[in-house]
This record gives sequence, C-alpha cells and structure tokens, in this order.
Amino acid sequence: MTDGRSFKEVVGFRHLEELVDKVNTLSFRVKAADCLDLPEQIFQTIKIEMSKEQRAHYTELKSDLMTMKASGEMLTVQHKVALYTRFRQITGGFLANEKIEGDNPKMLALLDLIEDSSEQAIIFASYVEEIKLIYETLKKDFPCSIYYGDISQDDREEQETLFKTGKT
Repeated sequence: MTDGRSFKEVVGFRHLEELVDKVNTLSFRVKAADCLDLPEQIFQTIKIEMSKEQRAHYTELKSDLMTMKASGEMLTVQHKVALYTRFRQITGGFLANEKIEGDNPKMLALLDLIEDSSEQAIIFASYVEEIKLIYETLKKDFPCSIYYGDISQDDREEQETLFKTGKT
C-alpha cells in the first residue's frame, strides 16, 4: 500500500518474445559510430582543486551524509543518487541551480585547455546550468555554440551548421 493505493508485485515475466517483437516494430538501434562522422575521442583526467566556496558546500554535504550514516539512518538508492548528484553539482559550480560564488576552477582549467588547442571541440556536461556556464565562459574569447534539450529545433540546426562549417 502506498498513499492508499495498492500495487501488485512483479514476480516474473511472460510472453517476453512477443513483447520484444512488438517493440522492435516501433524502434531501432543505431550506434553513433555508424551514423556520425566525429573525430576520435580524447580522454584525459585533469585533477582540479575546488574553490574555497565549493569546498565549504562539499564539506557541509559530506558532514550531513556522515551524520546520517552514524545515526543508522537507512539510505535508499534514490537518496544516494540525489546525494551523488548534489556532490557533482557542487564540483561543477552549482547548488540547487544557483551558481556558487567565486571563481570556478573547472572553468579556468577548461579555458587553459581550449587556449592550448587550435581544433574544434565538443564539450559535454551533465547539467543545463553547467552547459550555460561553459558557453558564457567560452563565448567571451571563442566563437562557440550551445546545444541542449531546451534549445528550439531551428536553433539546433543553426548551431549544427555553424559547427559543421568550422565557424564555432
């Protein structure tokens, strides 16, 4: 029972092949490598110290987590994911979609990295606020595009064209 509603527990599956056949008529899978002409990915680990302000938020959240664990409070998977997300947001320079004051060491390191290259780059980020911050940081010194879920289709096509023609 949850909020006055009851749900049956799934204990097994039947007719999976039939379900797969029906879903396959409505979907297909394509690998990025088969349909996109992108340069080889470069993976590089760069260690960056958090700012004083980020460290304060990070330490506070870590302390809250330790208090929960010490009290024996049971952490659900959802709770753990939410905490992990908050830690990642802090290291990205945000807390509850608000920018953490002070310089963002990740953005400074990104600027250094971009300045050292003469090639185009695609930068991926997990959060819209971080994507916007990257764009605002880079557009001061570099022609760049921004592309994420809330961008209109027309703007997406324009950003793609600018990138494909080497203008961003």
